[in-house]
Amino acid sequence: MKNKRKFILLTLAIIIIESSLLVKGRELLNIFSSIDIIFKEEVQQGAVPVMRYHSINQAFEDDKTIKGEVKKNITSFSLKSIGNKSKVWFELSPNIKNNFFSITKIQIRIGGFIVKEYNTDVLQNDFFDIYNIDSSEYKKDEIIFHTEDKDPYIVFTLGFQSKPHILIVCFIFMIWLIVSFVLLGHGEINNRYISRLLMITGIFFTMLGGILWVFKAYLVERYGDLPIFQLIFYHLNEPLKGTNLGQFKDLYYRIGKISCLLICVIGIGYFIFKFIDRKSFFRINLFLGGSFLLVFALEQLCTSFDLIDYFQYIKEETDIYDTYYVDPKTVSFEFENKRNLIYIFVESMEISFADKQMGGGIKEENYIPELSMLVQQGCDFSAGNKLNGAYVFNGNDFTTGAMIGQTSGIPLNSNIINSNKLLGNTDELNIKGIYSLGDILEDNGYKQILMIGSEAEFGGRRAYFEQHGNYGIFDYNSALENHSIPEGYKVWWGFEDEKLFSFAKDKALELSKEEEPFNLTLLTADTHFTDGYVCELCNNEFPDQYSNVLSCASRQIEAFVSWIQEQDFYENTTIVICGDHLYMDAVYINKCIDPNYQRKTYVNFINSPIQQKNFTNREYSTLDLYPTTLASLGVDIEGDRLGLGTNLFSDKQTLIEMLGYEKVNSELKKNSSYYMNKILLGW
Repeated sequence: MKNKRKFILLTLAIIIIESSLLVKGRELLNIFSSIDIIFKEEVQQGAVPVMRYHSINQAFEDDKTIKGEVKKNITSFSLKSIGNKSKVWFELSPNIKNNFFSITKIQIRIGGFIVKEYNTDVLQNDFFDIYNIDSSEYKKDEIIFHTEDKDPYIVFTLGFQSKPHILIVCFIFMIWLIVSFVLLGHGEINNRYISRLLMITGIFFTMLGGILWVFKAYLVERYGDLPIFQLIFYHLNEPLKGTNLGQFKDLYYRIGKISCLLICVIGIGYFIFKFIDRKSFFRINLFLGGSFLLVFALEQLCTSFDLIDYFQYIKEETDIYDTYYVDPKTVSFEFENKRNLIYIFVESMEISFADKQMGGGIKEENYIPELSMLVQQGCDFSAGNKLNGAYVFNGNDFTTGAMIGQTSGIPLNSNIINSNKLLGNTDELNIKGIYSLGDILEDNGYKQILMIGSEAEFGGRRAYFEQHGNYGIFDYNSALENHSIPEGYKVWWGFEDEKLFSFAKDKALELSKEEEPFNLTLLTADTHFTDGYVCELCNNEFPDQYSNVLSCASRQIEAFVSWIQEQDFYENTTIVICGDHLYMDAVYINKCIDPNYQRKTYVNFINSPIQQKNFTNREYSTLDLYPTTLASLGVDIEGDRLGLGTNLFSDKQTLIEMLGYEKVNSELKKNSSYYMNKILLGW
């Protein structure tokens, strides 16, 4: 009996030790972690090098600044404030007083140990931009920067996520071995129920831990730094009907492979230890190993996607809505002429897919040349000929959230605490408090149609557009019902964009013959994650499938716009083309896009009767498209602001122009009673 009690106590102790180390171990290590910039010459007395940092899809902000600690020729920057990011961009300002400086290497230290070192050969490829620097020389053991009179600074990126975990793993593994051998000394477990429970629990923990580890690796690889947990929490409460599960075939394959491998390992281990008459030893270690793998996988999953920060944010209260939200219900609108609206949400379309000459992020090729040139006919609020697009905030980075943001001026920050409050008795999205673009147009006599090639129920899209604007919905199921597509026909998410544009032409002609002005809204799908859909119109121009899909989408959209321009109703019609959100496949983005490039969605307003007043490169988000779309129809908006958005045709500042992208995005992650109760629930 005493041995059983000792076994139970030791088992509980190992679980507690594992959990506490995994949660707090990395945090403790980070206190003693740093980036060391090693200069060739001794840093001058009084000089204080500084470094600003940001993660992917963010901008450098002054509040994310680290001051360096100088010791002769080494300047150390603490990493404890950065958190757990797989890749971080740094902006180094040496603050030197002479006209040159030399860097020999960069080291990453964790817990006092050098875990990664970048020499001059590697750094040649990691320095992306240099500013206020006349020239640079790359020698065998140093990089020399010749500076101008102004303060120089360089931008580079480093990855340092994995090493702290190695230290933690090694430490816990040592404890695991010690405890398992202690338990072995107590002999066999005579209680068969405890023995079987250990076996079953160990198998379950091992399999679940392995699957979660694969799931985490897949999400990091495919989604990068996206707030994936927000998407998960949202779709736990919203309909998943219509999801194209085939896009996750690679994930299914990986889960199947790891499951087979773990089953084989467990089976082989069981028969080996049964042969040497040490079944209890095997079962104990299986339980301990499974517990460790599960806890470690959960820790990795949480830290990789900032789940702790997510829950921290929702505990904090923001006043951004109280201060800056303009309730559209309180604003007066004046329609000078009720123009038609054709609004095209283009799945995952970014200006990044254009070449650098056009303002994109592709080094040589332009994957969207037609869309790039189409901006010359419209307006994207740039200062010149290069493309300008919209930032995407948290809560607007998935399709339903993007469509709500662009038509109502708010993010859809649904979280595990309050998302169920948005659901009605029918399990559909029920946002009562907003007054959207669809509501305004409906109140002014517009007939409105939403056309999509997938099932409208997915993500609550049908509910939103029917509740706010009384849209007629034409989706995949509608096409089946009216025999627009053959029975049983389904590709990709439903039917391809080629058919969507064909159906849209017929619908536009039908609407143009009616007395009411119309709003025809389209959502494309061919460019969806992952790799897109190759239709009959696609060419094999580029080595990557998604690049060919982008090129095909660009041609199709341009052809559709050209057709509209040939119709009689075009003169009184505004066309809006916008990417719904950024592309989610981190593998493709990392391969094709300059990592220091600021990604934005594609935006283009065509045939608007109003021109922009501020001819600078405007800094704006997809939330600003709400009042801007109304203004593009010739609507006079009192105050030029709706929701959190600003009319870009006016000279009023956007929230980003006032506060900065980083500041606004961090505030929008936080909880808000005003947002939940007044805006969403309409109390």
